[in-house]
Amino acid sequence: MFSPKSTATEVAKALATQIRGKTVLITGVSPGSLGSATAMAIASQQPQRLLLGSRTMKNIHSVIDDIHSVYPSTVVEPILMDLSSQKSVRAAAADVNSRISKLDVLINNAGIMAVPDRTLSEDGIEIQFATNHLGHFLFTNLILKKLQAAAKDAKKEGDTRVINLSSNGHRISPVRFSDWNFENKAVPPEEQADEEAYKSRGQTLEWSNGYEKLVAYGQSKTASILFSLYLRNKLTTSFLAIMTNLIRHMNLAKLQASTKNAPAGGNAPALKSLDQGAATSIFAAFDPSLNGYLPIFPAESSIYLEDCHNGIAEAYASDPDLAAKLWKLNWQGMQDFIGELGSGAEQPQPADQTYIPDSLTRHFHLPSSHSSPVFSCPAYAASLLPGTKDTQNILSSPSQQTRCSLCSLRSPLMSFASLPFELRSRIWSLAVVPRHITKVRTKKSDGSFSKKQRQKGKDILYETTSTPPPALMHVCHESRQQAPYQRAFTAGTEPRWTWVNFELDIFCVSNLYALADIVSHRSEAQRLQIRTDDHPDWYESATRYNGLSTLSKMESLREIQVVLEPGDLMWGDVFADYGFGCCPEDNITFLDEGSGLVLTGSQLKMVGDWRIVFSFDSEGNPPDPDRLSDEIDYALDDFWHMTLAQMHELN
Repeated sequence: MFSPKSTATEVAKALATQIRGKTVLITGVSPGSLGSATAMAIASQQPQRLLLGSRTMKNIHSVIDDIHSVYPSTVVEPILMDLSSQKSVRAAAADVNSRISKLDVLINNAGIMAVPDRTLSEDGIEIQFATNHLGHFLFTNLILKKLQAAAKDAKKEGDTRVINLSSNGHRISPVRFSDWNFENKAVPPEEQADEEAYKSRGQTLEWSNGYEKLVAYGQSKTASILFSLYLRNKLTTSFLAIMTNLIRHMNLAKLQASTKNAPAGGNAPALKSLDQGAATSIFAAFDPSLNGYLPIFPAESSIYLEDCHNGIAEAYASDPDLAAKLWKLNWQGMQDFIGELGSGAEQPQPADQTYIPDSLTRHFHLPSSHSSPVFSCPAYAASLLPGTKDTQNILSSPSQQTRCSLCSLRSPLMSFASLPFELRSRIWSLAVVPRHITKVRTKKSDGSFSKKQRQKGKDILYETTSTPPPALMHVCHESRQQAPYQRAFTAGTEPRWTWVNFELDIFCVSNLYALADIVSHRSEAQRLQIRTDDHPDWYESATRYNGLSTLSKMESLREIQVVLEPGDLMWGDVFADYGFGCCPEDNITFLDEGSGLVLTGSQLKMVGDWRIVFSFDSEGNPPDPDRLSDEIDYALDDFWHMTLAQMHELN
């Protein structure tokens, strides 16, 4: 639909529906810049509000005047901010937070280029790194709640977006973690610019006392991409889309010729006009085709956009480990300044997701005493408090609803998973849900049965799906990078195992007998879900089969969920008389399968006392049965067969 020659004005016109009514903030807006071209294009399609940031009010008002000369009804507001100054960034963020309730799109556009001599910001940070990356990093985190508020109310997932502008200049250099501030320290080869590539084109980098202007610029632009990558992983369950625009519009032909993609002989690609250079920013900010898309390989993904299409960034700009490393480096770079500001400058947390209802929770089901753990039934989970009902028990796999109707229940103790929603969803789709079996190898029959019986009794030893193995391996690698998983439940003649996070994962067993299936990891399991049987003496009988003994040896248990079959109200007495091993009593909850009620052990014990309360009058004498209501009379006669929901209604 769009090409490298498309203009921002053309793209905005095509995406008018997506722009109309949005609140948009753009940094780095000055006359004759990409920021002003971006603002002008958005203003043409009736946004609700435009906030423009710049170092001087003169620059902003000049752009505002230009906009109002063409689109006089557009609401445009100035934000004074110097991205090289952390003090100025904090003041600007406070200004924004006081003005708006939510922000639909943030375009981190500001940047400086190829500063000739090493210059430090007022915070002691190399000026290009401070302005192009660190200022945007801090500002984005400080206004993050406004973006999350917009994402919560958005009509579609991914409508709320953060756009970080990078450029092909990122190909000049990776982030120099060993000497990011250009203090003439030793830098390992993997962090160095590829100077041989420059020499092969008859060019050289001009170093002076450990500083090179293009390398400093390239580092800052690589940092912008890594920032996008890390932020996207952290905020994916917030429905926020994080994009990077690899702009081609450059003010320095020498910079273009210096990139690795420049043709031999130093012939630089043709420069774009400002309107063309801003087109990809508009595309990244508003195109609906980018909603909800998670690529398998980060290097070829919608997080990197170039010429209004997916682009390919350098490998060092696509590494999630380097993105996490940069996140830590950012706070180290601001440590002195943070210390000066004191308690008001705490690190903003990118995963502030307390309102989000759909973080996936993993459950391991052990349906019988000799089965292997099964990764089963990820669910859109609702946070439940004792005494409330589950109103959002929606499974992402409808076929599993009958088998596991309570998988989406969460206790207050459950924290949001470290593994991003999209990554869990991708693992589920690639590794768990069978797509297409392309090969099945079965055991050979001894011929003692009929053909029909032999067909029915085949044991599948091996099967593959149409999922490309490299894609699956990549996703599994990503999952282990995002959370502390380890191998567990190794079994069989050919070793098989499951990746487990013992801190987050819930182990589901059909009854106490099945605890034998996790005995090898009893010292590590922390969260357990037990389903009841339909016999009143279920728990007591389990003691004869060492069920309670196994439970008492699980010294790391910090949470137990007991799923009650309808009528299993004797668990109130069980809770008081037997206990649940080492698990703290406050972290033991009872989930009524019929009603969705969640009760603590103490609350369930009160249900057991209910019969006593209604069995005697205020003077301690048995009441006249003729005066009891039909419901209470029924309850006294058939107490054990009532559900918690029925008890709740009577009470």
